[in-house]
Amino acid sequence: MNAAVSPRLLGSAIPAWLVVMLAAPPVAAFTSLAAYVTAESLGFRGLAVPAPATLSEAAAAGAAARVVELIGEGHDPNSPSLVPAGAVDADAFTATAVEAAILGRRAEMVNLLREQGARLDPAHVACLARASGLPEVMELLGSGSAGVGTERLMRPIDALRSCARTSASGQP
Repeated sequence: MNAAVSPRLLGSAIPAWLVVMLAAPPVAAFTSLAAYVTAESLGFRGLAVPAPATLSEAAAAGAAARVVELIGEGHDPNSPSLVPAGAVDADAFTATAVEAAILGRRAEMVNLLREQGARLDPAHVACLARASGLPEVMELLGSGSAGVGTERLMRPIDALRSCARTSASGQP
């Protein structure tokens, strides 16, 4: 008993097992894609990167549209908020949006936040810029980038702690 399918290829019957082997992958791919599209239409976002939840997280990520959106919703750019672990450092920490932008090495965010009403303490911002190796921020402040390298000198959370002590004591 020979299991063969009626279509003929070069004069011989195509074995049924070959038809199944050739048809199974596209059928499985179509079924998987259809299931994923259906799940997405019901709200599942398995492959999508979630939008930053806080203003500080958005600033650290460089998500300008999300920063503007959150400020438009009433979030204060001068209030500290959570930056989750993995966004800038291995540890979660609380920072203002400007601090998070500098620690995330996003100089363009500092300018955007300033335009959106964030207050900048020049000594504190300069300290963070030096610790983060971000001379562009110094140029935004008009301080020049003298003495600021492009290499990060310390972990972001350590820079935040060090510069907070410096700002509290009034020393640059």
